[in-house]
Amino acid sequence: MTPPTSVRVPRRRAKGAVAYRVYVVLLCVGLATVVGGGWVRDALAADVAATRAAAAVPFGVAAVALTALWGAVREGALRGPVSVPGPVIDWVLTSPVSWERVLGGAYARDVLARALVGAAGCVALLLVLRATVLPIAPGALGPLLWAALAGAFLGALSAGLRALDLAPRTLYFVLPLALLAVAAALTWTAGLWLGPWGWAGIVLAGEEGAPVALALLGATALGAVVVGGRRLFRVGFKELRRGAEVTAAVKGGLWVTDPGWAGVVGEGRKAEKAGRVRLPVPRRGWLLAPWRDAVGLLRDGEGCVRAAALLVVAFVAVGQGGNLWLAVGCGCLYLAASALLDGARMCALQPARARFFPGPPPMVALALGVTPLLVAGALALPAGVALALLGVDPVGLAWAVGLLPAAVGAALAGAYRGQMPPTLLAGFDTPFGNSAGFQVVFWHGAGPLALFGAALGAAGWGVPALVAATVGIGVWASRRGARAFV
Repeated sequence: MTPPTSVRVPRRRAKGAVAYRVYVVLLCVGLATVVGGGWVRDALAADVAATRAAAAVPFGVAAVALTALWGAVREGALRGPVSVPGPVIDWVLTSPVSWERVLGGAYARDVLARALVGAAGCVALLLVLRATVLPIAPGALGPLLWAALAGAFLGALSAGLRALDLAPRTLYFVLPLALLAVAAALTWTAGLWLGPWGWAGIVLAGEEGAPVALALLGATALGAVVVGGRRLFRVGFKELRRGAEVTAAVKGGLWVTDPGWAGVVGEGRKAEKAGRVRLPVPRRGWLLAPWRDAVGLLRDGEGCVRAAALLVVAFVAVGQGGNLWLAVGCGCLYLAASALLDGARMCALQPARARFFPGPPPMVALALGVTPLLVAGALALPAGVALALLGVDPVGLAWAVGLLPAAVGAALAGAYRGQMPPTLLAGFDTPFGNSAGFQVVFWHGAGPLALFGAALGAAGWGVPALVAATVGIGVWASRRGARAFV
């Protein structure tokens, strides 16, 4: 029996969509092979001498691995255990079909895609290290294969962690173990026994323990994938729909270059996973905004953990000296402050929330940065002391701590920037090309650039320049906030 036209047309469209995706994937793989082939050949043929920076390789790679795993847990908390398109949820899963086949297929594709991306990323990371600081024998393919296999296992592990649906509040207990694992990775071998990121000090160095490290990593990844797959089939319609909404919001935010769109959609999901922390309501009205931010940070400790990790990286970068390291440190300081500003960001996206706080809008805009500044200072104090004891330049650490108020002000200004004007996407033609790309970059990067300018001024003219720049950034943030809350 021939299917009716109303059935044949969607099937034809679905086949066309799949064929288009296959074409795009093959095209990207072909271009990457052609472009990256020569770079890989040159990187393997070059001879790199060992440098002092090679001692930090295990720490850096372990940090990258931990960041990937943390991102997978966060993605699972916001987008759900697996990504299923909205039409599939509303039209396919409501019909008498096997959920195991639909969700299991989506989960298998996610595991495979993450494994491929992880393998490619670890190979690229190894080649970058090989071309800079990591001494490997020219033409040696063994470490390259070890890194590809480790990356595939790490990608599969991230898919399993996403499907496990870990609550962000449980990461309070994971944080001390993660910090111990990163510290142990500095010894090149001890990190092997503290978690799946131990390959950072073994595989890249090409030591004899690489098979053991890969076996542990593979067993951990397999266990996470199996347990996550079993949990996958207990998902309900509500969770799948919310994950599809967050995914659509992320895609929409990318189209308009505003990734903050996903914040409002995923806020309900984060609230379900948040801890039940209560603080007494202050009697003075001007303390309401800091109190609300403190409650939010205590209920969801993800921002504090991200801020702590970024502050450590920023302090180490600033302590190295030089404008390039200073720029890296300022970027990490900005991201650390931004991780603590969920309250200000939500008020900017929904101005009605800011109307509950007494005072004029400029003061409310600055009040939303009080708690993030205090939390950043509390996190920076033990990190700075520990790094100073480990040999980081104390002067650089002092300057980095002094930049924290400017970093919070710049992050506030970034949170209050509002929707990007459509005229920026159009740009205007110049002899060097259209200006749309530069305008979009400056629109989103105005906060980090202002912070970097304050750091350069402080390096050249001392504390008065830093104080003046901090005051100027604060005024800028208050004015942006006043416009956002109207």
